[in-house]
Amino acid sequence: MSARATTVDDHDSDDEPNEATEMTTVRSNNTAGTDDKTNGMGDNEEVEFEGNKTLYMCVYILSIAYYGICLSLSGAIYVELTEQLHTSSSTMAYILSCRSISFVVGGLTGAYIIDHYKETHKFFAVAVFFSGVSLCIMPFVTSIPVMFVLWVPIGFAMGCAELSNSVYIFRLFPKKGGGRMLLFSVAMYHFGKLSAPLIVQASIELFGSYKASMWVFAAFAFAYSLIVPWLKTPPYDKLRALKREVVAQKEKFEALALEAEKEKEEKDKYAAVDNTDADNTALDDYHDGDQKNIVTMTDNGAAAHAVGDIDLNELVGVIAETLKTDKKYRNVQW
Repeated sequence: MSARATTVDDHDSDDEPNEATEMTTVRSNNTAGTDDKTNGMGDNEEVEFEGNKTLYMCVYILSIAYYGICLSLSGAIYVELTEQLHTSSSTMAYILSCRSISFVVGGLTGAYIIDHYKETHKFFAVAVFFSGVSLCIMPFVTSIPVMFVLWVPIGFAMGCAELSNSVYIFRLFPKKGGGRMLLFSVAMYHFGKLSAPLIVQASIELFGSYKASMWVFAAFAFAYSLIVPWLKTPPYDKLRALKREVVAQKEKFEALALEAEKEKEEKDKYAAVDNTDADNTALDDYHDGDQKNIVTMTDNGAAAHAVGDIDLNELVGVIAETLKTDKKYRNVQW
């Protein structure tokens, strides 16, 4: 019995490594398959934004309108600042040139931040916040060097806002609607640009100073800088342009299929009404010139049905992988 038990135990001990080996092999194969999928589609995964786009647009509009306000602000308070600092127009020109220089620096810095980091809302919120603080302090400053310093964060925030808002809007609407939303943002920019001189003039007439108008403008900056850090930055999709082209082609196929279906319905209706041989001959003559177009549109209708069954994300991934090895396409991009 002991020898027999020993033999059974030996067989069991021999079988266990085999089962473990099989399980390891299966796990390795599954892992390899997963790795293959990851390597094949890792760069082409769909980047889909799931946030409330209306809320995001409202917040971005604050920054866009604020950018327009700051752009026309120098002209709106030029006379008041000259009297406040007791200086000449040439000195004021130097002061405002600081804003222009910092505007360029802010645009370049913002571009670098957006290209190299995923979460960038907090950076732009800080930039806009300090510009709002500068607006609040400006009516109380009588020192020319301090006035130079106050215009630097304002110009920097303007450069950041001018660049970032356009990028964020196209990220919110990667496939459709981006162009319309961008036009809407331009309209809001011009609204802010137009309203700034009116608000300054109303403040001067009501309160005898432009201080109240500066606080109103700063409220835009503070509202944006307090809300936007809590919102997730819209993701960047490398294949956005390619996806838009695929969607456009799909819509084209669907339109052709609908047109072909209407042509077929008209043909069937005409054939049902006219049953005589003469009428059938006239029908053939009538559609003889359009026969090729009907066949073509019918084929397009079938193609549209096929496109509807295709996963667009998978199609975009295949096209992207093909274009990576296309030297002519890369030269065109350059």
